[in-house]
Amino acid sequence: MAVYTQLSQQDIAMLLSTYDLGNLKSFEGVSAGIENTNYKVLLKDGRYFFLTIFENLSTIELQYFLPLLHHLKINGCHLPDPIAQSDGEYLFSWQGKPGALFECLNGHHVEVLQAIHCERIGEELARIHLAARSFPKQHANPRGSDWIQARLNDDHLLFKSEERALAEKAMSQLQGFFSRWHQSDLPHGFIHGDLFNDNCLFNDQDEVIGVIDFYAGGDDYWVYDLAITQLAWCRDDEDGFDHAKRIALQKGYEQVRPLQDNERGYLDHFLLLACLRFYLSRIESRQIQQQAGMEVVKDPKEIGTRLQHMLDTLSR
Repeated sequence: MAVYTQLSQQDIAMLLSTYDLGNLKSFEGVSAGIENTNYKVLLKDGRYFFLTIFENLSTIELQYFLPLLHHLKINGCHLPDPIAQSDGEYLFSWQGKPGALFECLNGHHVEVLQAIHCERIGEELARIHLAARSFPKQHANPRGSDWIQARLNDDHLLFKSEERALAEKAMSQLQGFFSRWHQSDLPHGFIHGDLFNDNCLFNDQDEVIGVIDFYAGGDDYWVYDLAITQLAWCRDDEDGFDHAKRIALQKGYEQVRPLQDNERGYLDHFLLLACLRFYLSRIESRQIQQQAGMEVVKDPKEIGTRLQHMLDTLSR
């Protein structure tokens, strides 16, 4: 969450006038994050909302995501609900950019993850998967296996020599599994695709009160999303995997949706795929940040260590 598009009090009051909510009292820009412009707005009746200007996503993409978020919300998932305007539409336009208003959740990110947090996020992930089944629209996963192959074939993506060798070794290990997965009738549907701990809010009782940032999501195998979430939440102190946290996360997930036997059998291979996907993503982000003269926010090395760990595990 950052502020790229500057809005005045008059601008925000005008945008709020299209909602049946009341009058603006005050607002402040939210500086954390990197992708969208966000303002926290306070109404005169004491209610808070988040106003977001989407800097990169298109109106067409958001016409999928915002109704999906509302669908998930009314079907028992924990997330900030998009607020409809008086005409029933979720999106407004500001200077050619789409925007929306969301409820404001009172929660915090957990920095030191414990097994209980992993179990709770596993439960929530399964709820999201099951609730999305009844949503009528579909959206391809933008960071699926095709994206991974395209990054490996991209001559403009700058790898260090050891990085390319590691990525190609992982892809070689996975190559034979893609056709097996397609033939295995693995459960699939909407996946979040980016459920790291900075995309989840907890309360003081360690309960999930809101998952955020669904915009990297799309349709793929649910067990792949479980693997991504284990990658994100189950790191140990040496950039490997905390086995107890992996067990807790899977336990929480299966309390809501039990895995099929074939999903359990392929889980480690999907974890390898998740490592490769985020390894390539961080290499790509590093290049963009360096070319823009920015500080590299997330070094690929940490994910690379875990990628090598999974390769070693699967070769035993």
